[in-house]
Amino acid sequence: MFYTVWQFLQGGILFGLLLTVGATAAVSLRHGLFARWVGVVGVVLAAVSFAGSFGIAYSSVAGLVGVPLSLDTLFILVVSVFMWRTPEVGVA
Repeated sequence: MFYTVWQFLQGGILFGLLLTVGATAAVSLRHGLFARWVGVVGVVLAAVSFAGSFGIAYSSVAGLVGVPLSLDTLFILVVSVFMWRTPEVGVA
């Protein structure tokens, strides 16, 4: 039972990260908020998070859920460092 709950929880987290990382990537690419590579990596990570969120329904991808979670966390940390080092970019 706890394994099933854990799978649902991870899938839900990945879906939320899909929206967060995807929105950051879209804004970055559209308005040039960050370097272009940040937007491209964000789009790739959003796609990986989308695929990983299917771990809820398919047990074949359930073991791969930890990879997108780790990569999304790293992406959020990198974007946070960019905003911390150049706060005027986040204000504009």
